[in-house]
Amino acid sequence: ATPRPLPRRLSRRLALALGYAVGGGWLPAGARGEPGLYKLRESYQGEDFFSKFKFWTATDPSQGSVRYVSQKEALASGLVKATATEARIGADTVTVLNPGEGRRSVRIQSRNAYNAGLFVARITHAPTGCGSWPAFWMYGEDQYHLWPMWGEYDIAEGVHVQGHARTTLHTDSSCNQEFIQAGQDFQGSWEAGESDPTADICDIDAPMQYYNQGCSQKGPAGSLGAVFNAQNGGTYAAEWDPVRGHIRTWFWPFGSEPFDLKVKSDFGPDPDAWGTPFSYFRLDPASCPAHHFLNMRLVFNLNFCGDLAEGKWEESCPEEAAHMTCAEFVERHPERLTEAFWSIANLDVYQQSGPLPTGIGERIMFDFESSSASPAVATPAAAARKVSVVLGIVVLVVGLAGGLFVAKVELRRQRRVEGMPGDPGDERMAASLAEEAAAEVQAALASVAAWVGVAGAGQASDGLPTMPGAPICDGSGVARHAPMIAVGHNSWSRDSERSGSNVALIGPGPVGPRTPPSSLPSPRRRFVEL
Repeated sequence: ATPRPLPRRLSRRLALALGYAVGGGWLPAGARGEPGLYKLRESYQGEDFFSKFKFWTATDPSQGSVRYVSQKEALASGLVKATATEARIGADTVTVLNPGEGRRSVRIQSRNAYNAGLFVARITHAPTGCGSWPAFWMYGEDQYHLWPMWGEYDIAEGVHVQGHARTTLHTDSSCNQEFIQAGQDFQGSWEAGESDPTADICDIDAPMQYYNQGCSQKGPAGSLGAVFNAQNGGTYAAEWDPVRGHIRTWFWPFGSEPFDLKVKSDFGPDPDAWGTPFSYFRLDPASCPAHHFLNMRLVFNLNFCGDLAEGKWEESCPEEAAHMTCAEFVERHPERLTEAFWSIANLDVYQQSGPLPTGIGERIMFDFESSSASPAVATPAAAARKVSVVLGIVVLVVGLAGGLFVAKVELRRQRRVEGMPGDPGDERMAASLAEEAAAEVQAALASVAAWVGVAGAGQASDGLPTMPGAPICDGSGVARHAPMIAVGHNSWSRDSERSGSNVALIGPGPVGPRTPPSSLPSPRRRFVEL
């Protein structure tokens, strides 16, 4: 029988499979979905600290006795200040307010959104005192994905004079931590629910828990409050790893941090060597899929009273509660709020090593930047990432070419075994495949050249990818929407400004962008400023 030539589609699939198999073996651990070293990607510190944040000015969604102010007003009134050694975030501690008037305060959230990472905050003073509700947290949301669709991770949160932090996850349905054991999986303990001794269901509507309580764990004594401030604060490390499937949080008093956090080196910190965290949550498909947490931004805020603090008012401040409500106390006694301020030495963001993103099968995000985004500043780390990505692409291209060669050799071998003469049609097919491969290689190299800035004097042509953080410009020099893939464990971050911001997901999570419904439900508690 005359053997039929390999179909072109089969040849291409074989070549791609071989290319990925060959190329994947040369990629670093982080690019193959395995644990890799953490590398410092970003540091929030110094006099430009607040330039990396946006100031929230909308009404507080947590019903607090607060009025969040703009950056301009905060700077003019001394509510924020950044120096080489600290960033300070406070509230108005002078003005006696009228009933129902919110106290001026600050809420900031990072311009960059993240999909994984190790976030290490060195805090020298945290807000404390009756009426206060400070929080250091992360959350994700846009106009198409309302809170808590993309989740919330409260790294350190407390109310009034509380001497310990609480760490909490807030999600929609299908995220529970019932199998996580206090004292075994984490050092802390579970907060109690309304009628359940353990608040271990992260769903904001969980039965037997307070509304929006989430799954909440207690931190160690001295992780907030007067003792925290007296000991010159401490360091929080929050690891969000959707590939290995966990969210872990550690706290160390000042001076007792692990050596690999005290000394920043090329080896990076190793959370697995830090011992049992005080807080631990598991992310797995059965109990809490990782897609519950996406595109989250870092937030510092100083609230007063509100949903959480109001519920703890009589318990935490019984003397004050005997004469007035929490809101009345905050309005009438600004002199009692002098300890309500954040002092942040630095906030470092680490991400796993590896030039390519991972978890492609799990989730893919396309983040479109706005016209007001600033161009990325070239750094040695960015240049190294470019080189590593280029090398990875070259390896994959070589694998593709090798796969085509293997297919052609196998076809000829089969003909020789069966004693069949060469078919000119097969030669034409092979030539056609070679031309296609050459065209694909040429296109890939052109894309890489444009990416690394070889062509176009810093501008990329239509259709060519750009390095995350660098806007694609049209002929007029106006930045247009630039697609960026940020996948799974080694996700890159991008500032999605409110103007022109849009995010789409592919995977088990909600799909977008989509046409917004005619009537959207009101966001609950914390939501994005639209």
